[in-house]
Amino acid sequence: LGQSEGQLSEINAESRALDGKEERLRLELHQVDYDESAAKDAHVALTHAQSELRELRDQQQRLEAQVPWLRVPFSSQDVAARWSSDRARIQLLGVLGELFTAVSPEYELALEETAKGKLRQLVVDSDTTAKELLQNGTLSHRVTIVPLNRIQA
Repeated sequence: LGQSEGQLSEINAESRALDGKEERLRLELHQVDYDESAAKDAHVALTHAQSELRELRDQQQRLEAQVPWLRVPFSSQDVAARWSSDRARIQLLGVLGELFTAVSPEYELALEETAKGKLRQLVVDSDTTAKELLQNGTLSHRVTIVPLNRIQA
């Protein structure tokens, strides 16, 4: 019986300690300024944004399938991430056909027919960049690279 009273006393002490801990945690929770409705609203907004992003990616894939030559085989961020810091100054400007827009939509077809495959050329800042991309890049398909420092008017 004496042993049971000792155990009961220990249990009561632990219970009081846990009650105190519970009260401290409740106070901390009130100080956090948590708003459940704002959290639900944020979750709904996040879900909506993710849905829109999926739709945009699907649309992008459909458009890329229609005009595959406009897809850049890699990005400047990928190039910088793959190469060492001394090569991180790479300036990949993009596919020529994406770097300008026609003055009027009625001229787009004329431009496409006149330039044909030249719109698929990849534009970079310098011949050094072009050399780096050819030697170290991971091209997904064959492209013509146009370094801007070699263009003469």
